[in-house]
Order: sequence, then structure tokens, then C-alpha cells
Amino acid sequence: MATGNTFGATTWNDGEAVIRLSTDLHRSTDKRDFFAPPNWRALDQRDADLGGTNPIPLNVQSPNGPQALLLALGKDGNAYVLDRNNLGGIGGSLLTETVSSGPIRTAPATYPVGGDAFVAFQGPGAHCPQTARSTELTVLKIGPGTPPTMGTVGVELFAARARQSSRQLMDNRIRSYGSWAPRATAGCTASEATRAKFFSPEAGPRKR
Repeated sequence: MATGNTFGATTWNDGEAVIRLSTDLHRSTDKRDFFAPPNWRALDQRDADLGGTNPIPLNVQSPNGPQALLLALGKDGNAYVLDRNNLGGIGGSLLTETVSSGPIRTAPATYPVGGDAFVAFQGPGAHCPQTARSTELTVLKIGPGTPPTMGTVGVELFAARARQSSRQLMDNRIRSYGSWAPRATAGCTASEATRAKFFSPEAGPRKR
């Protein structure tokens, strides 16, 4: 789970964090079971916490076998890649990068392709052309490594890879999901038609 702000804290008190809970909802003090950014106090003051988005588990394939990761997205615009088996305590992320030029408050979607994981989230990409940011769909590609790799990719590539993977699934299982991946504009963010495919009308407009 991800937590929000604390107020007036002089020492870290479970805010701005990713915390692993046991089945009885007990929180361990072992640093393998929690993560917080090293600047948690500044994030408190800016209301730039990690609680606007649920952490999302990712499985990527390295030459040595599967690598279990966890991705947390913050209202500070950062993506934090964590080791799912050892969250690392304060400042213990495997990789931290600014991926959005605005706060991230969303439910991300992930799609495995080969040994990598693609993650789409609603937010203006920090590494996208200025003219492409207004449509607010950004896709990250996360790969295995020490540390893992992460970069922003075009939505068109994401959609094409998803269609390719879907066709393979159809060949293997005689079942087609190939129509779900929309055509998208090139670049980091997608057209309004593409966004409509990723963000269903049943969910309603995103509240800010």
C-alpha cells in the first residue's frame, strides 16, 4: 500500500511511503517491508505524496531469471522502482526518475512484452515534446538489470507491441485479443481517441 502526508512530523512516521502489510495488517519495522523517499519531509510540505496511486507489481525477465519489481508513482512526478522482496527502507529504491511534469494521480495499466513491462499512466510525460503533453497519456518501458532500466516510449510503440503480443496469444491459444490495442499517434502521448480506449467512460472523469 502507499501512504499520504503526515503533518508536523520531525521524524519519519509512515508517511510518503510504500508499506508491505502482513495478512493480519501488522506493519513490520524491517526495511525490507517499507520504502520512503529520502526527501519525505519536503514531500510532506508540498503535498506531493505517494498516496495518489497504488503501487503496481511488475515481473521482468533477466538472463538470470525473473526479477520481481514494484513501481510507485508519486505526486512529485517521480517513478520509484523497488525490489519487491526488499523495499529498501528510506531512500532504498533501485531507480528513481522524474517521469511526469505534473502530479500523478491515477490507476496505471501494465502490459508485459517479452522480458519488459510497459506501464501506461495518466499524466503529462516529463520527457515528451511540449506540444504532446496536453493529452496526458504517458507510457514507461521498464526492463531488467542492476539497476533496472526505465524510459518513456511512444504510445504507438506500446500499442504495436501489445497488438503483436496479442497475435501471438491468438496463435497459441486460438483466441484473439488483437482489437483492444488502439491506433495511436506517434510520440509520448496519445490522441483523445486513444485515451478513450485506455480510460473507460464507466470510470468517469478523473477528479483532481
